[in-house]
Amino acid sequence: MRKKLCIIFLALLVIYAPMPLNAADDAITVIFDGQPIEFVDQTPIIVDGRTLVPARAIFEAFGMEVQWRNDHGQRQIWAAKGDFGISMYIGFNFMSFGTFADYYVTFRGQTMRPFESTQVELDVPPMLVNDRAMVPLRAIVEALDAEVEWNQETRTAVIAV
Repeated sequence: MRKKLCIIFLALLVIYAPMPLNAADDAITVIFDGQPIEFVDQTPIIVDGRTLVPARAIFEAFGMEVQWRNDHGQRQIWAAKGDFGISMYIGFNFMSFGTFADYYVTFRGQTMRPFESTQVELDVPPMLVNDRAMVPLRAIVEALDAEVEWNQETRTAVIAV
């Protein structure tokens, strides 16, 4: 009996061994202005048909400064370049983007520039994956007045700025 089980196990191993066990075949490539974006510790994923990428990598590709804010349990991703900014919250299906006002206000003893923004609904909210903030690629790209094309065969998103 034991010999038969070993033979069955070895036969199954031979049958399934050629199948890839890593996610390299499912890898998603993002090309920005002709160059691939390198994702160091978290690769892009697809959730409900939407491509999510690490927030810092995509925002920095666009030359934006990125901040992570965790005020009172509200986990916020904030990216800005010049007078333009984007704000997103982990787990919430909306994104705000727009420009800062040309004036300052004082609120509760803090001086700040108001953020005049547009709010859009997201199909998939930003989320944490392996301690990395993941954001919907198309929403970010379109908010930054760029275009993205998806090639299903190669699993590649090409961003044109």
